[in-house]
Amino acid sequence: MGTINNNLVGVSWMLAFTFLAACNNVLFKYIGSGIHPFVLTFFVAVFSTLICLPLLIIYGKAVFVPKRLGLLFVRGALNAIATLTFYFALMAIPVATATSLTFVTPVLAVILAAIILKEKVGWRRWTAVLIGFAGVLIILRPGVQPVELGHLSVLVAALAFSFIFVLLRQLGKFDSIPTITIYLGLFMVPLTLVPALFYWSWPNMTELLILMVVGVVSSLLHFCLAAALKASETPVVTPVDYMRLVWVVPIAYIVFGEIPDIFTWIGSIVIFGSATYISIRNYMIERN
Repeated sequence: MGTINNNLVGVSWMLAFTFLAACNNVLFKYIGSGIHPFVLTFFVAVFSTLICLPLLIIYGKAVFVPKRLGLLFVRGALNAIATLTFYFALMAIPVATATSLTFVTPVLAVILAAIILKEKVGWRRWTAVLIGFAGVLIILRPGVQPVELGHLSVLVAALAFSFIFVLLRQLGKFDSIPTITIYLGLFMVPLTLVPALFYWSWPNMTELLILMVVGVVSSLLHFCLAAALKASETPVVTPVDYMRLVWVVPIAYIVFGEIPDIFTWIGSIVIFGSATYISIRNYMIERN
């Protein structure tokens, strides 16, 4: 493990990430009442990309020389799918429920790593995977309450994000973070524009300003996450991710009057406990 100071810095960055992520989701839902989420996603992608342009000044033309352009495109496509489906879900179900279901992403990543990367997954992590899915069932309660399109959209987003996690482990071996960041924006803008055109409507000036804020916050929260993982090791910062739900509950209550039920809390704790164990177990295996 890192030093105490490094761990404190990492936890601080992670807390900032969780708070910004909670604010971002609530802001998006707030503005999404009059405009289709696909259109909003396109504008967020545009503003997020514009925020990253200073990377060109810092790193020059080198960022435009990728070693794995095909993988970068796949990453952009997966990110577009994940963002579109997650933002669509925010319009359909409570923010706390959507946030809770995203905690299943590391659980799905274990399955994908075993299938795609042929990683050996022991009985401990497979048990954690099953426990994680039990948490999903606690939240959804199929047969007791209707499973809505918004719930399925979050799970699609989580699956896409888990593909991204597995893909980034390969991309990081070949391309730099600035290159990966720039090409994410370059692919995200046209890929999110296509579905947006089917539901197109122009935001007014107030909505554009809020979307600009969402775009800036999106870029900042990714920076905070990268800084947290750089300052401290995964087992230290991973448990802090649960603060996303802790932040989002009071904010969503103030803005929308949403109150998560007891099953959302229980299910999210089960999923998050499973995901945290998987992250710590992965770290231990990599260290050994």
